[in-house]
Amino acid sequence: MKTEIKIIFLLFFLTNLFFWKVILNPGYMLYPAQDVMEQYSLWKFLIHDTFEKYKELPLWNPWYFSGHPFVSNLLSSMFYPINFLYLFFNPDLVFNYIFLLDIFLVGVFTFLFSKEIGLDNWSSLFSSLTFMFSFYFADHIFAGHLANIDAIIWMPLTLLFTELIIKKRELKYSILLSIALSLQILAGHIQHSFYSNMALLIYFVLRIIQERDKSCFKMIFLFFSAFIFSTPYIEAELMAFLLPSVYFYILALRKDYFLIPAGILFAISFGIKTYEALIVPLLAIFYFIEQKASKQKIFLLFSSFSFVAILILLNFLSFGTGGYSFTT
Repeated sequence: MKTEIKIIFLLFFLTNLFFWKVILNPGYMLYPAQDVMEQYSLWKFLIHDTFEKYKELPLWNPWYFSGHPFVSNLLSSMFYPINFLYLFFNPDLVFNYIFLLDIFLVGVFTFLFSKEIGLDNWSSLFSSLTFMFSFYFADHIFAGHLANIDAIIWMPLTLLFTELIIKKRELKYSILLSIALSLQILAGHIQHSFYSNMALLIYFVLRIIQERDKSCFKMIFLFFSAFIFSTPYIEAELMAFLLPSVYFYILALRKDYFLIPAGILFAISFGIKTYEALIVPLLAIFYFIEQKASKQKIFLLFSSFSFVAILILLNFLSFGTGGYSFTT
């Protein structure tokens, strides 16, 4: 246990080293990327100013055309717990520390998951460092994709709680998984939640097959209960967050379209009933090849989902070849 604590402190130190400019320049906004400046900064200041003046959250954004239902904007992430920091501090400065916290948390979650599936301390440390300082996070920090990062950091934690459900079959891990899944949705980038949940489902099915346990009903019940039930607080937040968003989506001009070429690089619009959306990344690759897009754009597209695909592939290989087992 002492070694694990030391490694977590090491992850914290390396995260601070990576964000050394934040530590040495606490009064400056160090990542004024396009999305932060054009979207998130304006939205967070609306939340901050409304709360400071009226002690309530803004449900309406008066600065878009004749007004806009702000609570229906998924990317506003108003009910994401970590974003409560924006209520009390200058949003432009909070961005720095949100990025720092996200990278540290995803490192810790990946380390804990790696330990749970049987890796030793140093292999788990290597796994966490590989993910937390990967191109995926560096690219999205530079671009200012805050909601993307906020959503994906919970993926290793959902895998951890899924593994604990399989091994220990206790209700508390189902509740913890439901909270992690809820936080991922509240982060605001629904595409990342969707694809990571698909990966989680595949992981769970493969682990069920690996277990070869005929009395696995309780395990399956606990896993899927996490997608249905949650604590009252999280459930209330999800309803306040998702219901207005779904209704607003129904009224949107883009609801009848499957793909919009102008937005295809960044995850694309897809309808709730459009099952073909499951293969959006593959279709996006074909689109870029057909349009003779630059190698850089195709590489950026691959970076958006390659990590999840690699995890699934490794799990398939380990199961199919009878090689390394996650349970050892």
